Amino acid sequence: MPQISLDDLKEVKLVEEGLREEAWLELFYDLLFVAGMIKLGGVTKKAEMDQIMYCCLIFSLFWTMWYQLQRYMSKHHKNNLAHLALLFTQCASVSQICINLISLKYIKKEIVEAKAVSIGILLSKTTILAMYGYIVHKNPKKLREVKFSMVGLVLTTLCHLACLGIDEYDIIFYLWAGSIVLELICDVISRLKYEPVNHDVEHHTAERLGCFTMVVLGESVIQLLLPDLELLSESSIHRYAIAGLSGALVFNLAVIHFDKLPSHIHDKGDSERGASSLPPHNTKLLVLWTLLHLPMTFFMLLVGISMKYMFNNKETSEDTTWMLSISVGCILVLFTLMRFLRQGFKGKRKRLLAYAARCVIAAVAAVVPFFLPIDDMETYYTILPFTVITSVFVIIDMRQHFKTVEKVELLERKRVMTAYNETGEFPEKYRKSISLSTLPSSISIPAAGKDPEAGESEESGGLWSKLGSYNSGGSREEPRYTNTTTNPLSSISE
Repeated sequence: MPQISLDDLKEVKLVEEGLREEAWLELFYDLLFVAGMIKLGGVTKKAEMDQIMYCCLIFSLFWTMWYQLQRYMSKHHKNNLAHLALLFTQCASVSQICINLISLKYIKKEIVEAKAVSIGILLSKTTILAMYGYIVHKNPKKLREVKFSMVGLVLTTLCHLACLGIDEYDIIFYLWAGSIVLELICDVISRLKYEPVNHDVEHHTAERLGCFTMVVLGESVIQLLLPDLELLSESSIHRYAIAGLSGALVFNLAVIHFDKLPSHIHDKGDSERGASSLPPHNTKLLVLWTLLHLPMTFFMLLVGISMKYMFNNKETSEDTTWMLSISVGCILVLFTLMRFLRQGFKGKRKRLLAYAARCVIAAVAAVVPFFLPIDDMETYYTILPFTVITSVFVIIDMRQHFKTVEKVELLERKRVMTAYNETGEFPEKYRKSISLSTLPSSISIPAAGKDPEAGESEESGGLWSKLGSYNSGGSREEPRYTNTTTNPLSSISE
């Protein structure tokens, strides 16, 4: 048996403390991204292609910054001064980008602002790269695990260093896009080839991706609540309709993404789970599921931006409506794909048809403007179809949710009945939960070795005393009940 020293135990304690503190540090970091998403929504002025592409580029820079820090924190965080300094520099880098983030029209003229954004990204990447170097210095065996992540950070750093010497905004934009692609490629190679799969780490990463999704949804809620709705319509009913339908749309997207089954059902192979659920132990599926969060959260951001445009105009424009419809349609398709990565096909035709139906409904959401006289419609009429479509998804998911829970509970009750018939005892974990109040008072069960024609009160009394001994923690011996058709749980399992 290997010897364990007090220093080893001390190190374990430090790691555990670091994991507890980590959540608070990460949530504080997320606060800055709330400001970043609001600022990005504010500088996206029109629903035009060049504006949307500019928004996509800046959002991707934000997402990769957040993701790289999260990848590091999930696996290597410790509660010490070095990691506090890392978090501080990351917060400073996000603040640097937010301060210098301006609209596309002005960034073309003020190229110094684009260079300032690159400086903020450089600050983020170089500090994470330095922390990886610190880890390798402490433990050279970690080099194989982190080397491709370090290569991606080095390539990204070189791209943004090159931006500092360039005065053409289009070349800077291409370098930004190239740095994002290179960083993600290196990350995928690292996860597939060199990093051991740690499901606890992946589970924490999944929770953090859910936090970032909530940050983006928060931007949509802010865009919903900030405008002065009295400028939209003189009718209070219309104003409440606009706010209610828009809020229901954002709420439905959150429900479809985050809704999960109870934890005790997660290990059942046939369980239906939401898009935010982590796929099984398959590295390729995990990597693909993670990367899908980038386009999914970007389209969520566009939903909030499009609602901002609608609230600032008395009548909706065609460009704004198309941006909203395509965004909602793409989100629903990505939700379906993420759900498929979790569940798979498993040879069930009904499941494949369900996926196809979800994609068809999402496609209908994406082409809604074809069927609407947009120029003559008020805002709440424009938002109504998307709220209805997402509500259909919620109803389908909730129906499947309840059916799955009912099915699993029925199987569990049958398992309890089988154990009772074989041993004459309820499983240990159910003995205190099965009380007199859970069974009908009219139940009558003949005991083993007793005359079936015996009186009902005597038979019932044996059952009640047996259950009473379970609930009181006593050890009274009572006759076994072997009749399957009259098992005390049979009325519950129906």
